[in-house]
Parts: sequence; structure tokens; C-alpha cells
Amino acid sequence: MAERQAGGQQPARLRPMQFLVFALVGAVGTLAHYAVLLTLVECFRQPAVMATACGALVGALLNFVLNHRLTFASQEKYRRTILRFMLIAALSLLLNALLLQLLLHWTGWDYRIAQLIVTLLVLVLNYVLSALWAFAAPR
Repeated sequence: MAERQAGGQQPARLRPMQFLVFALVGAVGTLAHYAVLLTLVECFRQPAVMATACGALVGALLNFVLNHRLTFASQEKYRRTILRFMLIAALSLLLNALLLQLLLHWTGWDYRIAQLIVTLLVLVLNYVLSALWAFAAPR
């Protein structure tokens, strides 16, 4: 049995069911991300890389609130967790834009297919960093 920390919270670790909730919450943020991406590209003819960065920011804000409350049921204050979460989101935004640019340049694929692949890669990184650092109870 895992030892409990002060405040009744378990030590940070990776949990399969928590990852599933994280992925479902992420799907909501991803829908928001893609809505912004598609709107900016298709309606306003903006470049795909800039549009995905804007979409990622909107998705990150939505994901923070949902993950804080639902996925991790964090008892930590927003001001502590949001800074960590947004650092992860910033890293993810940069990684998202870089990987999308590389895939578009190297493969010539449609931006929507490339974005789906990038999203899956970034999802795994986000969960690990969120579970073990952003929403982890202090030791």
C-alpha cells in the first residue's frame, strides 16, 4: 500500500485510470484547440503553425481547470499548480509547433493529419509531467 503524505494525499505516481481521465479531459481541451486552429486556418487564412499555437493556449487553460478539479482532485492552491502547469503547457506549445513544422516540412502531409500525430506525442509527455510535478503534493 502506498504511503500517504500530509493532508491525506498519496505520493505522486503514474496511474492508468488517471491517465484515462487525463486523456478524456485532454480531449475536451483538444477540441477547443482544434476549433481555434481550424477557424483561424480555414476562415481567416492564418498560417497553421501560428493557429496551432493559439489553439494550444486556449486548450491549455481549459485543461488546467479540468485537470486541477477532475483528474488530480488537487488540494493545492491554483497559484502553485497553474505556474507549473503553464510551464508544461509552454513546453508543449513549443514542442507542438516545432513538431508540426517538421512534419509539414518533411512529409508534405495535410496539417490536420500531422497535428493528430503531434497531439498524441504531446499527450504522453503532458501526463507524465503533470502527474509527477505540476499536480503532485509537496513532499
